Amino acid sequence: MYALLQNKMPKSDIYKVRSKRKKDLSVLISQDDWMTLCEDSVTKPVNETTEDHLQKHKKTVGDLLKWLAVEGHYGVHITEDEFYALGDGFQMEEEDDAMGSFAEMGERLNDHQQGLKEHHQKLSRKEQELVLATEAAQTFLEQNVQDPLRDEEVALQEILNVLMEEYESALSSADSQLNVIEDLHLELQKFRKDHDEFETFMSHLEKELTKIKAGEFDSTSLTFKLKKQQFLFKDLQFHKGDLRHLRRSWKSVIDAAFHFEIRNAIESYKIQIDPDAISQHVEETVESADARFNTLRSECIGLGSRLGKKLFEQWQEKADELRLWLERIETERRMVQLEAISNPEILQQELENIMVLQGEISEHEDGVEKLQEAAKCLLSLSIDVVPNVLQLRKTTATIEQRFQLLREETSEQKRTLERTNVQVEDLEDS
Repeated sequence: MYALLQNKMPKSDIYKVRSKRKKDLSVLISQDDWMTLCEDSVTKPVNETTEDHLQKHKKTVGDLLKWLAVEGHYGVHITEDEFYALGDGFQMEEEDDAMGSFAEMGERLNDHQQGLKEHHQKLSRKEQELVLATEAAQTFLEQNVQDPLRDEEVALQEILNVLMEEYESALSSADSQLNVIEDLHLELQKFRKDHDEFETFMSHLEKELTKIKAGEFDSTSLTFKLKKQQFLFKDLQFHKGDLRHLRRSWKSVIDAAFHFEIRNAIESYKIQIDPDAISQHVEETVESADARFNTLRSECIGLGSRLGKKLFEQWQEKADELRLWLERIETERRMVQLEAISNPEILQQELENIMVLQGEISEHEDGVEKLQEAAKCLLSLSIDVVPNVLQLRKTTATIEQRFQLLREETSEQKRTLERTNVQVEDLEDS
């Protein structure tokens, strides 16, 4: 320290100061004592300034720690005992009805997600101030370090370490909480979208089945209704894959809810969201959709069976009716005289008879076509409504063949009678 003083004040000035001080003091002091006195007069202001800076850094760091204690975490802090007193499932409010719908769940998750984003931004904005305060305090300690360290310097170093640890912990916690709530919100949105689409399909199917049940039940309408029912059933089978996809989506929601619950358990911070309630609601929704799907499937199959049986009954009645008609018309056709008719009046009567037969055949053509269409529809059914498929095929084919043959032979008879009529007229003229 003596060497330091020599560098700061010329030796001659030192002795002048000493002489002046000797006159003012009532006792003489040694040169060493005098040098000590001068040293104190130089270092005292420096020590006072250092102490001020030390206290200033301690206050700055302490204020940041206080801010972190209040603002560093999102949610309402609870003690460990309070946390475990909540019980399994992290049930926040026993009478909480806010989880009663997807819309309310989504709104609550969105609110907390926005709150966590703002919280994360608040922490990030504080980072620059914290870094500057930390670097300034650390620089102060490095430039003014003493050996051994004073208690105040040790305390400053300790709170600096605490500040950096607390800030990193708060930022990491904010990142983690934001990630898990974003994952849960995203998975819930996906599930809701999948569920809404599936519900829309099932509502549409229910309306279509109601339409099929209403209205007339003649052969034509039954055939149309059965075709519609078959289309709906195939569509229903196709959407069974959507139900499997909905179950996978449900599993993703439950996984996200589990991670969300674990994160909040680690943080011991209470957020008014019950992941168990979300999981339970989603599970109940999937079970409800599954039950509704199976009910619709059974209803669609049952409707097809009832329509098929009714159509088969009508087909059977129509087949019996056509067989009786064919037997009568075939007999009448065979009674028509084709040759050796010389009487013009008789010939004309036979022509009229054959034309009547053709008219009846034309009138029954639509019935035969409906019989064929009904048989085709019945044979395409995936349900067992036809007692004897081979008999159905054979009867339909036989009626169709007999009808075609009757129509052809009747047309040929008419042409023959017309030629005979021309010949008779020519004979009369000659």
